Amino acid sequence: MTASSDGGAKATATRAVCLVGPRACGKSTVGRALVGQLRSWRFVDLDEAYEQKYKRLMSSDLLVNVDDYYEQLCELLLKYLAYDNTIISVSGGSLVNSKYPFGCMDSLQACKRQSKMVLLLPSRFDWRNMSLLYKRESARNYAIPASAMGKLKEVCRRNYQDRVPFYKDHADLIVYGSSPNNSVRQILSTFNLS
Repeated sequence: MTASSDGGAKATATRAVCLVGPRACGKSTVGRALVGQLRSWRFVDLDEAYEQKYKRLMSSDLLVNVDDYYEQLCELLLKYLAYDNTIISVSGGSLVNSKYPFGCMDSLQACKRQSKMVLLLPSRFDWRNMSLLYKRESARNYAIPASAMGKLKEVCRRNYQDRVPFYKDHADLIVYGSSPNNSVRQILSTFNLS
């Protein structure tokens, strides 16, 4: 809330919405659906933004240093948080990762200050989610450290267990295992977006 000129309080408009959650929980799907309901809002998927900006700089057989990857994600997140009317699908490593196991405070503080954080959680994290996740992550050469590629399923499971409590502590809204349309309705009504 901010003070109005007559001394009363008025609601601060939501400038951005950051969608956080484990891999393959539907952040991109819900983000695109939200933008479909909001005129003049844009959608940014940080994974896609990363690939557009950095992938062309990498050779296909070169694995990126995971710490560099996390730093670059944080930089992209801060860049897009500066824009009004933006829905951001936040890559997990942007807020909490192996370099910052207790949270990347600059990114977290910027998210809390400049956006509403929505945690999307699947109703259950089952073999279908893991299968989709494994297929997608196996195709990337930058998101998982080279030493962990042979243990990708374990890395994904551990990230889920380690990061979800952090997200829960900082989210403005938690949306559980709902269809994308129900998630969109809940987000729109909770933050009075139009």
